[in-house]
Amino acid sequence: DALSATVVSAEGLRGLPANYSRGFPGGWVFSAPAAFQGSYDVLEGFAEASVPIFKDSAFGHLLSLNGAIRVIRYSTVGTVTTWKAGATYEPFADLRLRGTVSRDIRAANIGELFAGRQLLQASLTFQGVQRSGVAIRSGNPDLEPEKADTLTAGIVYRPSWVPGLGISVDYYRIKVRDAMAQLSATQTGDLCTLGAQYACDLISLNENNQITVLTPTLNLASLRTSGVDVEVDYARSLGSGNLNVKVLVSYLHDLRTQLPNSPVIDRAGDLGVQGAPEWQGYMSIGYKSNGGFSVGMQER
Repeated sequence: DALSATVVSAEGLRGLPANYSRGFPGGWVFSAPAAFQGSYDVLEGFAEASVPIFKDSAFGHLLSLNGAIRVIRYSTVGTVTTWKAGATYEPFADLRLRGTVSRDIRAANIGELFAGRQLLQASLTFQGVQRSGVAIRSGNPDLEPEKADTLTAGIVYRPSWVPGLGISVDYYRIKVRDAMAQLSATQTGDLCTLGAQYACDLISLNENNQITVLTPTLNLASLRTSGVDVEVDYARSLGSGNLNVKVLVSYLHDLRTQLPNSPVIDRAGDLGVQGAPEWQGYMSIGYKSNGGFSVGMQER
């Protein structure tokens, strides 16, 4: 309403923190909660096939191809198509090579599309001046789906001379474009200063020189990540029961995000909210006797 869209003067209020003396939007100290509503429809169909090429031939133990396609119609953005294609090859029974390429999408969820307006205090640099005002966060019904190109390639080795042992190593690389992001008022001002016109278009000054910044969800960011996953599992009979050991190790090579007119940020090894460790590991050892007794240990 009109009151929520104005900056209420805070002068003369005893005990108010000094940083609020410039006023705050609509009398809300932090943010104005807002209800939202919206809906969308999804219709999809898919097909998947696995095709054996040969088995126990002069060219190897096994070769098979697999593929899938999915066509999806969203009432918000129209029709999109995703697909994958992969192959599995075993030159001999102990060794398996596998790989997959795919095109993947993620459509906006109900909040990203239809979240109501939220008013917050804003402080940013605009036209070379540090200014304070109102930021208006909201959803965006015009969001396009995120699109990703994914590559995975791996090897699985189960040596016949060590029964119960399995080792797999898999590499992955994912590139996402049109990733959805919601800028802060400060980021919007900084990007405008760097020459990003789309950011400048989100900032306005009224006749009283009060600033308003729109921060809807936008298809702004790109993301790239890659790494290697290693898994070792071993199972064997021991005494009157069974021993099971599993080890998982993940190495994150990069986790790069970028906004237009901005440098690349690599969050691999960053333990912040959007970061992830470069190395992660998990190990479990368990023994279960035929009499029902079991003991186990896990380390992460």
